[in-house]
Amino acid sequence: MYCATNVVIGSVWDQFAIARGHWSFNPRFLLGPKIGFMPIEEFFFILVLGYFGLVFYKILDKKYNLI
Repeated sequence: MYCATNVVIGSVWDQFAIARGHWSFNPRFLLGPKIGFMPIEEFFFILVLGYFGLVFYKILDKKYNLI
């Protein structure tokens, strides 16, 4: 659930920021496909970042009993 929430919120946030011109991507370094305004690489970055955040939390939880 955490990863799905992270992907949805992150994608909406990126779409908004890219549309407003807060950041941009050089097309020379992109594969080409886009999801809305967002390059596919940025979408996978959000997906991987959320996954690794969850895995890191689970590792710390198992080692230090955080819950």
